[in-house]
Amino acid sequence: MKYQATLILTGEGKIHTGLVAAEDDDSVTLKVAATVGKDVQTIKIEKSNIEERQILKQSSTPEGLAGAFSPLDFLDLLAYLKTLETAPPAAKTEAAAATEEKKEAAVQAEPQG
Repeated sequence: MKYQATLILTGEGKIHTGLVAAEDDDSVTLKVAATVGKDVQTIKIEKSNIEERQILKQSSTPEGLAGAFSPLDFLDLLAYLKTLETAPPAAKTEAAAATEEKKEAAVQAEPQG
């Protein structure tokens, strides 16, 4: 499944955890979290060198993360993530416009104090 963290234990005893970016008959390529300030890294692991492979049940997203955002900030985050999808520019513009409309409706619905 897409976006599920996968743990791989290699024959050398190294543990790699990341998202499967590519896989063929001979190898698995993981996208792994890099250190702060660096790009995401990819690691190609030959299947013949895999001792154990498992999909992790726990999300790689910290629990309660959505609760750290106001509803409007969360909508902004979703709109931004939506722009990262591979879609024609017109579709991205429509998604952003729809999110703006939702935000405006939410602001208008908030009780005035």
